Amino acid sequence: INAEYMGDVLSDQISMCPETYGISEAQVYQNIIYSNKYYGADHPAGTKVLYPNGEVDPWHGLSILKSPGPELETLWVPGASHHFWTHPSDPSDQPSVKLARQQIRDTVSKWLSE
Repeated sequence: INAEYMGDVLSDQISMCPETYGISEAQVYQNIIYSNKYYGADHPAGTKVLYPNGEVDPWHGLSILKSPGPELETLWVPGASHHFWTHPSDPSDQPSVKLARQQIRDTVSKWLSE
């Protein structure tokens, strides 16, 4: 996780964890360190991973926004909120979300055919 977000954005969110979830702030930070180590943080070691991010998703700053390597692709969805492309299709969906769904399908289909 980006240190800027750790210090600014997440501190307010993490402060509610002890009361709401019974998890200490120290445990949250330990879990973040573990997850970053396990998944590679912003340098993942896997392949065939797609990182879609919505422009108005408040969490996009915590994601992979620039491809870190081959078969680790990113997808920027203008005007979209958090994982809007995972919702059932609706005729009123904005064009960027419709295009994102198609790009996700095309990417996954390509990978499955290899």
